[in-house]
Amino acid sequence: MDPMATNSTLCWRDVINKHKTLVIPYYQRGYIWGKASDKRTTDAVTFMLDTLENPNGENIFIQGVTVWENDDDEIFLIDGQQRTTFFYLLLRLKDIRTLKLKYIGSRGSDKDSEEGMTPAKWIDNFDSNTPCDEDPDEYYQDIYYFKKTVRLIKERLKRIDLNLVLEHVRFLWINISEEQQLATFQMMNGNKAEMKAHELLKADMLRCAASGDGGYVDAVAQEWDNNMLRRTYAQSWDRWLYWWNQPEVKDMYRLRDENDNELGRLLQFTFSDDSKEKDIFEKWKPRVAEERLAMHAKRIFQTLRCNQIKMEEAFADKKTYNRIGVILCLVRSDEQDKFLARYFKDRPAILEDLELVINLLLFGATLQEILNGDHTKDGKTKLKIYDTAKFIQERPLYSDKSQGRELAYRYLLVRNVEKDTGRNHKFDFSIWNGNRSLEHVVPKSRVFHQNPDGQWLDHEEKNCDDPINVEKLMLLTREDIQARQADLCKENIYASWELSLRSATVNEHSIGNLLLLYGSNNSQFGNKLPILKRRDYFDITSQVFRSRNLLHTMFSFCRFEKDFGVNEILENQIEVIIDINNRLHTIYSEDEKA
Repeated sequence: MDPMATNSTLCWRDVINKHKTLVIPYYQRGYIWGKASDKRTTDAVTFMLDTLENPNGENIFIQGVTVWENDDDEIFLIDGQQRTTFFYLLLRLKDIRTLKLKYIGSRGSDKDSEEGMTPAKWIDNFDSNTPCDEDPDEYYQDIYYFKKTVRLIKERLKRIDLNLVLEHVRFLWINISEEQQLATFQMMNGNKAEMKAHELLKADMLRCAASGDGGYVDAVAQEWDNNMLRRTYAQSWDRWLYWWNQPEVKDMYRLRDENDNELGRLLQFTFSDDSKEKDIFEKWKPRVAEERLAMHAKRIFQTLRCNQIKMEEAFADKKTYNRIGVILCLVRSDEQDKFLARYFKDRPAILEDLELVINLLLFGATLQEILNGDHTKDGKTKLKIYDTAKFIQERPLYSDKSQGRELAYRYLLVRNVEKDTGRNHKFDFSIWNGNRSLEHVVPKSRVFHQNPDGQWLDHEEKNCDDPINVEKLMLLTREDIQARQADLCKENIYASWELSLRSATVNEHSIGNLLLLYGSNNSQFGNKLPILKRRDYFDITSQVFRSRNLLHTMFSFCRFEKDFGVNEILENQIEVIIDINNRLHTIYSEDEKA
């Protein structure tokens, strides 16, 4: 046995004399020594240089190094990557080239990437003549901090004693088994930089996938093939990680509150029935024990790849993006994860028709009722769907604070999303994140009505004692709407919408007078007359009016040539009645529609 292996501490000369290459394994984080920190007054490189320049005693004791030494002249660093890389760079600047360091995994290969030299090749080629000027646009974080470390060392290199570094910087050398390496890394980094589940899974998957012989007899060919496989898998994994951390992707898949550097919903949907499952690594371990390690790891990686492709395609296809987006707005918050899991993991037939799902949700069915098929076989669910449809058609929605306003929001959202889908545009669902409002086209404060005693009341049912003031403020009355409503029902006795319109209570709070806006635009309209609102809405010389992006809202503004009044409210109401009847017909047969 190597006598150094039994020593309680080693120095860097002892490590050099092992004549082995120090390897930074796949699961290690990037090199960041030299990065400023809120927790300390100086960065780690400067602190170490201060210590080397002004040693307090003969020996300098630093934190231990935990390793796994294999039989192939390699030493895998489990803990101690940052300080080992620092001393490697320092010794190279002192022209000591016998300490060897190699980066492998996603941040390194022996070939340059499309972004230039990789960290692995940079480290391998580094010497005292390597350019290390600062580049704020450096693609690899590791190289950026390699160079910063070198610049800091060079400022003080002449004052650092080489013999001190080689002989008197001492540390515990902890050698563990291969099987212990991942668990040890997670344990030792728990209080410093806890390794996330997807990082552990990635590291173990790369190890397992590259553990087979690939059918090769020649060991060199086998290792080349395994290295290529690890590189391909690592690059795919990192691309997925980048994709999931785009703000628009996180927003679509309802991951707004998730920390960065996560793999979104990919791992949960692949390894667990619980979309909130966090301990994915524990789900992985028993699965790779089921059969030949390398083959099974490759199968699981292929499953991950297929699932990732499905979710990327859904995001890229504008029609699917809009339909999934509106469903996630319509389902209860506790059903969002369930819908995504069922749609991407084990999609039932009902979820193949997203238009049907949207209409069912719009009319009050829950996701569980839809998955159970209750809309066709359960009388209570069917009655709820009809009642909700009639509620939108026939009730003043804005005045009903408990149910009606939310139904108006949901219905107008669906209409606007469908307009964007028809134009092959992605809808901006940020309107659903607390920035939505309902706009009365005819201002509610400009509509009055009389009680049985003949007194004029405003929209808050408050008395308006001054008839002259009422005449001054009044744009129209509910009585005007009711009179025109009655005339329309007489004129169109055979029309498909007549029955619903006759039984409806239509006033300024009905869906025919409501539009969806971004919340900030509501105050810009204020109490203006409809013709002035239309002018502001379409005035492209004014400040940006964000709600112009809402195509159904735009349509409702511009479809009438004249000012907006009683006739226009009722025409909009009829259009909604017809639209809802058509939606019911997609759910039930013609003779069952409302």
